[in-house]
Amino acid sequence: EGSGVFTLEKTHSKEKIIVKCHCQNESEDEQQFDPEMEDEEQQDQEPFIGVNFDVMIQKENVGTLTFACTASNRLTIRGVSHYPVGVDPENEAVTGDLYHGPFFMNLDEKLQDSFMKYLEERGIDEDFVFFISSHASEKENAEYIYWMHQVAQFVDEESA
Repeated sequence: EGSGVFTLEKTHSKEKIIVKCHCQNESEDEQQFDPEMEDEEQQDQEPFIGVNFDVMIQKENVGTLTFACTASNRLTIRGVSHYPVGVDPENEAVTGDLYHGPFFMNLDEKLQDSFMKYLEERGIDEDFVFFISSHASEKENAEYIYWMHQVAQFVDEESA
């Protein structure tokens, strides 16, 4: 209680997969351009609010591949970064100066599809997107209740 972060871990073959999410780290999921849609239809689309999360896939003696993702009505990859062995991807003091890869949307479409398939093979798929969205919402609600109790206790203690 008191932390908005939750972490999920599993192994896949020789890989350690870590998913880290903060229940309040939301973003507006950018709509994909659809050439079949009229301009007015594109503009009338409602933005989807999603929850941001990171997927870190660690391979011994190779390093960590980190995917910055958003779970909304679908899985969106925002970026892919590689960290060499010995570099902690969560240590911003160390990783801040590293090259984090190009904007995901600037990658070739086939490479984007390959990264999506790579994640799907590891269970980061539509079902997972639904789960992480639901879990983030439940975590937010639980933390809100905890926060309310903490604030009420503080205020009651002040007035005593």
